[in-house]
Amino acid sequence: MAAQHAQTLNRPQRSWDVHLLHSFAFRQELSGKWEAEREAIASVARLKEEMERVAIEAQTAEREADLGHAAELRCGFWRALLRAALLRAAKS
Repeated sequence: MAAQHAQTLNRPQRSWDVHLLHSFAFRQELSGKWEAEREAIASVARLKEEMERVAIEAQTAEREADLGHAAELRCGFWRALLRAALLRAAKS
């Protein structure tokens, strides 16, 4: 009788162990997704800051009548951005 009682007590514990393992795995999966999304958002924020910096620098060059430099900034930035995006797509 005591052995049967011990087996009965162990059954819920085993199901809780499995539940905890599944919960832990699910938590790790969500944590990984969250980290990837957080990095993507940070990457977009860095890109926006760089775009604003280039736009301000190009406006300054235009005001100083350095139109060649302004065009170089505007076109060069987008060309480099496109090149980086194509390289990332090729790696994926």
